[in-house]
Amino acid sequence: MNLDNSFNAMVTGINGHSMTIGILGAPINNGNMGCLALTYSLLAMLEEIANDLGTVFTYYNFEGVEDPTKTHILCRNLGIEEERVKSFNIYPVESFLGLCHRPHKVFATFSALKECDLFIDLTQGDSFADIYGDSVFNKNANGKLLVEKVLKKPLILGPQTYGPYQNKKNKEKAKRAIDKAALVIARDEASMQYVKYFTDKEVYTTTDLAFILPYKSGGLNRSTTVEHATTSEHFNIAVGVNVSGLLSKNKLETTPTEFHLKTDYDAYIEALLSWLINADYNVSIIPHVVADYEYGRLIAEKFPRVKLVEMYQNPMDIKSKISEFDIFIGARMHATIGAFSSGVATIPTAYSRKFNGLYESVEYPYIVDLLNSSTEENLEMTKMYIKDYVKLKVAAEKSMDYINLLERQTISLLKEQIIKC
Repeated sequence: MNLDNSFNAMVTGINGHSMTIGILGAPINNGNMGCLALTYSLLAMLEEIANDLGTVFTYYNFEGVEDPTKTHILCRNLGIEEERVKSFNIYPVESFLGLCHRPHKVFATFSALKECDLFIDLTQGDSFADIYGDSVFNKNANGKLLVEKVLKKPLILGPQTYGPYQNKKNKEKAKRAIDKAALVIARDEASMQYVKYFTDKEVYTTTDLAFILPYKSGGLNRSTTVEHATTSEHFNIAVGVNVSGLLSKNKLETTPTEFHLKTDYDAYIEALLSWLINADYNVSIIPHVVADYEYGRLIAEKFPRVKLVEMYQNPMDIKSKISEFDIFIGARMHATIGAFSSGVATIPTAYSRKFNGLYESVEYPYIVDLLNSSTEENLEMTKMYIKDYVKLKVAAEKSMDYINLLERQTISLLKEQIIKC
């Protein structure tokens, strides 16, 4: 996006002045590496914008109780001074009970909210929907409306999935929040079209922020050439499998869900691992959420030849680990994004339309559809993709050129809105 003279004049006006940005839906203290990947990526992007504008941003994160250790890890990895990152819990502010039980914390949080110049909300990437239940939806929607209607501050809805809204009241509430936003960005074409179906709001389409998450390239086990891939024994090919505690029948994650999968996920995972082991692939289980580790522990007991990788404490480290594999199969979308953006042949196993929307938008068709295909169909599809993994790797590399352009568009959109404030 080219800046005209008036835009350049606004840029000149912001130079040297600090700004406080409120962050919603992008936690620092969280056991889900996908949510943290969004937070890290957003702050990395904002730091680039601040540097370009010759200013300094202070970040107020309104997604939970402050954990000094987690804040320290984030700031150390991104090169941000710790005093510029503060955490508050917005959710008691939204309720009368919160005011009654913790009035001092409510007032402190409300004062911090009023100090912010603008807000950016990512809603954990896919939680501005009611597939996780009405309670989760209302908690996220109320934060947006608090900023827009009570504080009357500009709210940017950053790249994310919108919907589905199965409840009519939820859709109406979402419409109010979207209509009042200063800027709305979808991370895929399907979400953009969905929003346009029930609002008149202008929606920009870019892509998920986590594609730009920094990492240290592993590459220790990678079969990066066609010659090596087609002549090596399978045990030289490293396969990372991200298993999801969210989808297992063991109910290792307590989040309410309404996915209605056609695939029996546990049966699919066990059949896939049996096939990989019998074919002599070098297989590791990669948890991306705490519940995944618990599920992985159960699987490792059944399959002793499978290595269970430790639960990492920040998304940059887990992405660095994922980058070591030749093939990555995952049900956590941001785990697959970590693989995809680090040059690994990636097989996303989709449990919601966010997968299809995102990967179709970047012209990557190699998805296993847990929603609409049977266990047997998906197992055969996965085997086919594994056998042809070099083609997947090449396709991902081509898509990354387009993704990088979309990320630059996100930066331009955010920068323009920041300057307006």
